[in-house]
Amino acid sequence: MKKLLLCLLTLLLMVSCELETSSNGDLDGLWHLCSIETADSVQDISDKTIFWAVQVNLLSVRGAGTEYLLRFHLTDDSLLVRDPYVSDRFHQMGNDSLVTDPAGLYPYGIFHLQEHFKVERLTNRRMTLKSDKARLRFKKF
Repeated sequence: MKKLLLCLLTLLLMVSCELETSSNGDLDGLWHLCSIETADSVQDISDKTIFWAVQVNLLSVRGAGTEYLLRFHLTDDSLLVRDPYVSDRFHQMGNDSLVTDPAGLYPYGIFHLQEHFKVERLTNRRMTLKSDKARLRFKKF
């Protein structure tokens, strides 16, 4: 009787849980921003700890002072990032604030509050994104 009850309880728990899955493929994970190429220059920043962290439908960029959270939409050949917020997770106040000036996002290769990137390369180890202002090269960490 105890075994039957345990089996039923386990089955009930498995049925009641909903797993959130991602269809992001190779994009999911932690990406180290290695270089930012603009029309004027190529910045090798591989010695800096600037990261894009992608999980489900949230992009976190961090390492250049302030952490930002952005929404994104991925298709076969493009990535749209939008709605940047300054993260407040370290202060535990729950007051993420909407960004109105994109200047703080520049070190992350994001130059607009809504940025469209062409996905030039996306594998499980490397990523290259190109916007109207820059080409970003990443290595998966």
